[in-house]
Amino acid sequence: MKHPNDKAIYVVRESPYGKGQIVMEVTDSFREGYLCFFDTNRGHMFEGKIISNEEETFTFRHKNGEKWVFEIVTIEKFKESVHRCVSGGKNILEQCNTTEELWGYFEKLSEGNSC
Repeated sequence: MKHPNDKAIYVVRESPYGKGQIVMEVTDSFREGYLCFFDTNRGHMFEGKIISNEEETFTFRHKNGEKWVFEIVTIEKFKESVHRCVSGGKNILEQCNTTEELWGYFEKLSEGNSC
């Protein structure tokens, strides 16, 4: 099964803790059997496995059975709805015109961090 795109940003579409959160640097390659990612505050590491991986989404099942669904955020999706879930979302829209610029903006937020 292919790995999540670690350059992309994702929005959490389903989790036991809610939805709408932006996450970045998503990887299942850092440590076998774990999913690692950063939100805009800190890093996270959950034990489990990716159970499906499509073009725009992937689903992760935590070892306790909880299901998480992640969706890639493009500039179009960010403009359409995701910006409302992000602190300063309108300001980010003013700074980013492409998906690559958007991903780069969030990449800077996580610089120097590691799982």
